[in-house]
Amino acid sequence: MYQLLLVYQTTTILSISCQNENSDEPSSVISQFTDIMDKTATVSDWFFNIKKVEKVVGSLKFGKASGADGITTEHLRYAHPSIVFHLKSVFNLILLHGYVPNDFGRGIIVPLVKDRHDDCGNLDNYRGITVSSIISKVFELCVCDKFGEFLSSHALQFGYKKNTGCQNAVFTLQKTVNYFTQRGSTVFVSCLDASKAFDRISHVKLFEKLIKRQVPSCLICVLCNWYSKLYSCVRWNGT
Repeated sequence: MYQLLLVYQTTTILSISCQNENSDEPSSVISQFTDIMDKTATVSDWFFNIKKVEKVVGSLKFGKASGADGITTEHLRYAHPSIVFHLKSVFNLILLHGYVPNDFGRGIIVPLVKDRHDDCGNLDNYRGITVSSIISKVFELCVCDKFGEFLSSHALQFGYKKNTGCQNAVFTLQKTVNYFTQRGSTVFVSCLDASKAFDRISHVKLFEKLIKRQVPSCLICVLCNWYSKLYSCVRWNGT
């Protein structure tokens, strides 16, 4: 019965998201999702264990700002060891029911000035850093560790990936340009900068790509529910 409710909840969210983003094929996305519900393994096959959660909690860095709930890394690291068991239980219930706490979607945006010598009254001169719940961060890291095989990106992507960065791409570009120029060839470079790409990305398209990758339906349900609860407030002058 809970699976039927889960499908209904997720397909409803997908339908609303498709309408909000003017998607031309909402029924296609929903049909793909309902199709993988029958093909993926049972939810319990993807449950987290205490060892994984303990590893993630131990990897958290100290000195980070807290979310709206006021909980910091230090609270988790210095808590009684049983906290890991309780976190594991909560995370598995999230996977089972496809439902995240409302505070998981709450973010606090801290505006940082890009250039203090520029106009501080210009919104484009600010970069927003979003602070979220540390519990949601632990869950996110557990998901990345558990479902990492489904979340790989192209080999030519250098940014936003572990153990690599833009310096690798710059080095490759320089070597390529030098190779051809030293042999008398002319090199033409075309660059594309997508303005505010993360703010304008279609969430429906992201869900569709996850579905095509045969990502377990329990995770897609969680992500759909999570994205439907996203909202934020701005922290200005410490308030």
